[in-house]
This record gives sequence, C-alpha cells and structure tokens, in this order.
Amino acid sequence: MRAMPNLAETSLESFGVNAIENFTWKQLLDLDSCTMCGRCTSVCPAHATGKPLDPREIVLKSGEVMAATAAHAPGGRVSPPLGVDAEITVNANSVFERITAEEIWSCTSCKACDEICPVNIEILDKILDMRRYLSLMESNFPAELGNAYRAMENQGNPWGMNQGDRAAWAKDLDVTVLDPGTPLTHEYLYWVGCAGSFDDKNKKVTQAMAKLLKRAGIDVAILGPSEMCTGDSARRSGNEYLFQMLATPNVEMLNGMGVRKIITQCPHCFNTLKNEYPQLGGNYEVVHHSQLLEDLITSGRLDMSNASLDDRITYHDSCYLGRHNDVYLAPRKVVGSIKGIQVVEMPRNGTQGMCCGAGGARMWMEENVGTKVNDERAREAIATGATRVATACPFCYIMMDDGVKGAGKDDTQVKVGDIALHVLDAIENGERALSELDAPLRQPVAGE
Repeated sequence: MRAMPNLAETSLESFGVNAIENFTWKQLLDLDSCTMCGRCTSVCPAHATGKPLDPREIVLKSGEVMAATAAHAPGGRVSPPLGVDAEITVNANSVFERITAEEIWSCTSCKACDEICPVNIEILDKILDMRRYLSLMESNFPAELGNAYRAMENQGNPWGMNQGDRAAWAKDLDVTVLDPGTPLTHEYLYWVGCAGSFDDKNKKVTQAMAKLLKRAGIDVAILGPSEMCTGDSARRSGNEYLFQMLATPNVEMLNGMGVRKIITQCPHCFNTLKNEYPQLGGNYEVVHHSQLLEDLITSGRLDMSNASLDDRITYHDSCYLGRHNDVYLAPRKVVGSIKGIQVVEMPRNGTQGMCCGAGGARMWMEENVGTKVNDERAREAIATGATRVATACPFCYIMMDDGVKGAGKDDTQVKVGDIALHVLDAIENGERALSELDAPLRQPVAGE
C-alpha cells in the first residue's frame, strides 16, 4: 500500500481518497483505461457469492465521477468511460457520489481482479485508499471491526488475548524466548504471529513448526510477549493510524536487536514485514515457512525419506502468499515430497485461486450477505475427493476448516491443516511404521 506520513505528527487534514483528485495520476489513468471486459468481476469472490462489490463498477463509477467533474475541460466535463444513464447525477467530485461503503467493505483484498486485468488496471489500491478515508475520516466501518481495532490498540493483537500468553504454546517445547533488550544471536527470529500464538487450531501449527525446525537443526528464537501484531488487518481496513501505532515499535525493537532473518507462518505477517515495514525503516530477509520447509527438504536437512501418508490431498492457495508475493510452488513441493500421497488441484488454483474470504480484515467482520466465501471454497475442495486439505496461512486454515465442517465433513473424512501439520503427520507416521517393522516378533504362548 501507498506509504503515508507519520499520522501522529503530520499537518495533513484529510487521509485516503474521497475527492477524485486524491487519486494518483496512475490511478486516474486506470479509470480511463478500462476495456469493460468484466474479467475482474468474473473472478471476484465477493461478487461470486452475492456481495454488493463489482470491481469493474468501482473503476467505471470512479471514472464517471472523474469525467463529470473535470473543471479544467470545456464545460467542466469530459466524455465518461461508458455511456451513462441521464437520470444519474454526479453533484460533487467525491467517489462516494457513486460508490457505497458496503461495496468497499465487501472486498477481501485477494487481488484476483488486478491479476486478471488485461490492461493492468489496479483496482485493489483504489478500494484500500477509499477504506482509508472511510476509516480515518468518517469512522464508517463495520461494528465488528471496531472490536478488532480496540483489541489491537489495547492488547496488541486482534484476538483480544493477554499478551503474556503469547508464548504459552511453547510451554513443553525447547524454544528460546528472547528479551527484546538483548541482541539476537540466533540465525532466525521466528515471528509466530497472533493466530499462531492465540488461536487453538493454529497453536498446533506453531508447535509442529517448532518440532520440524528442531529436527532440521535450525537455530531460532521467538519474542513471546514482546511480539505485537504487525498491523496487517489495521492497514488493510484503512486504519493507517493504528497500523503505525503497532508497526513503529515493532520496527524499533527488531532494529535494536539487530534482527536480519525472520521466519513467518502467516502470509499476512510475511507480506507486511517483507514489503511494508521497509517504509518505516525495517529491512529484513523474510522467509515464509513454506519456502523454508521446501529448502530444508530439498537440501536433506529435514529427513523425509520415510515420511508417508496414504491420502489424497489438495492445496488451497493463500492470496497473500500467491498473488501478493508470487509463492505458488513452494507449498506444493512440500506436500508433494510426502510418499504415498496423491496431490490433486481444485479447478481454481495458482494465479486463479479463490480466496478463503478472510483477507482485507474480513477475518474480523461478519458475512451476512449471500453465500459465505469459505463455504463456496470448501465445497470446491471437497469435490476433488481429497481426504486432506493443505493450507499455508492461519486465516485460510480457520476458514477452510469451518467451511469443510459446515459441509458436514469431520476430520476422519476430510482433514484440514497447515502444510506443517501434514508434514509432521507424515514423518511421525513413517517412524511408527519403521518401529513396527523393527519390533521383535511375539513369542507364541503355550496352548495357542
């Protein structure tokens, strides 16, 4: 997202986009470049499940406002990008003359619209800039999002959990918890994230990763209670002030400790630490756990020689790992390294993968209109005949697991889990099979 000045010190009086002139020249060019093919709308998960968002309409409506309020042109207007209804009037240069808040809040920020556009129009950045205005200037956001804001502000995480419990998942594991005042002497800092620290499902993923890293001999440490939310949900929902409030102390702490290499298991943390913290002076080498696991398996540091599962598995692409960061093959190679497993793809995969519905801070908002996005995606996963669904994102794990269970499938029929869980299952399954082979034959009992 576009960098903004320090909101605690700036003299700016308006934030985000309301007036058409607030857009950059590239965004304005986009509004006049639309070929009206509708490909963006055809892949939008919100539109496909009955929400009010239509990405093409966002571009065309904004273009209509631009055309109707071009004060520099003769007559104060230019030709609109499309023939418009004479009864629709534009009375001001505000994009909200034609676009409703409901449309803006329906977006999951999956970036499918940007990915498929044949003329490289960026639609997501416009939606996020409009969210900044709604959130910062009008406090016009869903009520449930207010709860997440308060939790991030007061507890340092959107779950509203006690920061002191951040490292509770590591109680029985050999994991080093760092004091933020000491330099990092370990090779990697393991950024667990809020979901990996507090959500019951994802705590198991964190524990599995800790065990896999120990098996591979990777030298890591965690921050525990000193780790705060990266601020992804705050920024993606337009609350730049809250994002800066969370991110700035994180950057100061990481820089003060001399952190250079970070492992994350959350694509949202991965994207924020890798691509957005540099705006605040935080430059780190950030690796997603799928990329690290692929490297460890390829190099032989993580022994998969006996790892096996007799299952059919399908992988669900995370939008923030895939379309936002172009990581598609690493998680597939990880699950593909398991012996005995059959990998099947859902019809929508890779660059055309469908969102789980939790991105863009939708994780913290209720979904009351149309079909739930995760239910739609879960049906697609079940239709492949897979007995396991692999994810590489804590939000995807929660949403896909809820969707699969909502479709009437329990863990014995379709097991949803992060790639780390499936890999650890496979390794432990292989070890059990070996121990049974090595066990001495039972001596016959007299009389048998």
